Amino acid sequence: MRPIDADALMNAFRTNEGAAALNHSVRTLFDVDDIIKAQPTVVDVKDVWINIDDQQPEPFVSVLGYMTDADQFPAVRECYIVNNGSFYFPALNEFHPVSHWMPMPEGPKGGDGK
Repeated sequence: MRPIDADALMNAFRTNEGAAALNHSVRTLFDVDDIIKAQPTVVDVKDVWINIDDQQPEPFVSVLGYMTDADQFPAVRECYIVNNGSFYFPALNEFHPVSHWMPMPEGPKGGDGK
């Protein structure tokens, strides 16, 4: 199974080609199938985590880091890597070991004119 972007799919069906596919006979299934296959795959968040052994973030760029020693803290927090390769967590004013990181998510869209 491949999760797809439902908004992109609906937009594709709103085009002339998509509408025509829905209004024809036997070949409709093939046309609809082609339109569905052409839609972008939705990225699963679990697949976005990057192992620090595979790649490290740019120094001093905020990322989400997964702390391996997060006993009393939430394990995922904003951090950045410094020049010596250590991860600094500004909200804690501390350095912690990190096993995985991911880019910061984009902010919400809508409501603010963007």
